[in-house]
Amino acid sequence: METYRLRHDKVPLILLDSSALIHALSRRIDIISWFDMLFASSYKVCVTKAVLEELKKLSATSTGKTRLLATLSLKLCEKCTIIDTQTMIADDSLLEASLTHDGVVFTCDSGLRRRLSEHGIPVIIITNDNRLIFSL
Repeated sequence: METYRLRHDKVPLILLDSSALIHALSRRIDIISWFDMLFASSYKVCVTKAVLEELKKLSATSTGKTRLLATLSLKLCEKCTIIDTQTMIADDSLLEASLTHDGVVFTCDSGLRRRLSEHGIPVIIITNDNRLIFSL
């Protein structure tokens, strides 16, 4: 299995997007176990303040399954390092944080994936068979 190695032997940062968190939880994917398999060394799981705000808004305004998944995502984010960015738009904050901190973004948002790939930022995606893989 291919593992990710970062330049300069830094501890890689994994930046979580709300779409990926909600999607992974809805499919009952243990993302931490997958991160352990994808990264050769230790890693740090992070979330931006903008993504947290997006999840809070979803948990407050949504109903049913979406509300539950957003609330569970917020619980998972309590264990993450919070990164402050200049922008409060979730996608922009992930792009900014990944450029600033040399991070990898975990997302299911195709528009965000396209923007990240234009900047050469590695992305972790969920495949149709519930695996996590790098999309470079």
